[in-house]
Amino acid sequence: MGFPGSGSEPFPFRSVSGFSVSSVVGLAKQLFRTPSEMLNMDPNPAASYLPDLPALRAIVGRAPALRRVLEQTVRVAHTRLPVLVTGESGTGKELLARALHELGPLPDGPCVTVNCGALSRELAESELFGHERGAFTGAGGRRLGWFEEASGGTLVLDEIGELPLDLQP
Repeated sequence: MGFPGSGSEPFPFRSVSGFSVSSVVGLAKQLFRTPSEMLNMDPNPAASYLPDLPALRAIVGRAPALRRVLEQTVRVAHTRLPVLVTGESGTGKELLARALHELGPLPDGPCVTVNCGALSRELAESELFGHERGAFTGAGGRRLGWFEEASGGTLVLDEIGELPLDLQP
């Protein structure tokens, strides 16, 4: 029994909606690569049109939308302005934030990531801005907040929308 479209079918195939089996098989061969072809492919085709920047190597994809995002990242990274990165969970926002830091004006400074969704309302202010000894019950010493920890670098506030509005910077 042969592969459809190879000429050795056990029964004839006919065209469906104007597409012959051989044209569909030809298209499938173009879409699906063999393992040896996959090894020779560029592992990060999205970055192939951008300068070879180590900060972008962790971001992999082919979509035109990703290309636009990476181009914008390179463009805005050199500014000292705050950048808001939005997107669904698991889309690489933290990777993009790390790339912005590495490409930005302070790449040698710290890059501090805070998961705001994990901060309790009671401790969020102390965690973000720090506290002095005796500021509240249990504050046995001075503690730098995340803003101070990131001084001279980048502060990534992941899931900032999870903080109460009055605590959002």
